[in-house]
Amino acid sequence: MSAPTPPPLWDARAAWRALMPEQQERIGVAALVATCAWLRWDDPSNSGFDVGWEAAEVEGPRALVAAFQEAIAADPALGRPDLAAIDVRACRVCGCADEVGCPDGCSWVEENLCSACVSAP
Repeated sequence: MSAPTPPPLWDARAAWRALMPEQQERIGVAALVATCAWLRWDDPSNSGFDVGWEAAEVEGPRALVAAFQEAIAADPALGRPDLAAIDVRACRVCGCADEVGCPDGCSWVEENLCSACVSAP
């Protein structure tokens, strides 16, 4: 039995360029809110404002998912994202990366091929 063929990679850059400016703004603002909240809500210097940061940490990703679903989720090319778009090295077969390796462990044998997938098509 041969290894399954990996699904095609989704080109996030191309999808972003295809969005209307209003869609880009909605996704971008939601991503900024979510990221800011994720980085700051539990910062001790925010004393007294923790609920606001925590609320942003919940609502930012919710808004981001909603904006994504409205603008992109119906894209027939939507598959595993190509992490190269965000400068992350990932295996071309399974998609593992430096911070999220294969369950049984792996190492890089080529620029974008891990040792667990070296015999895959």
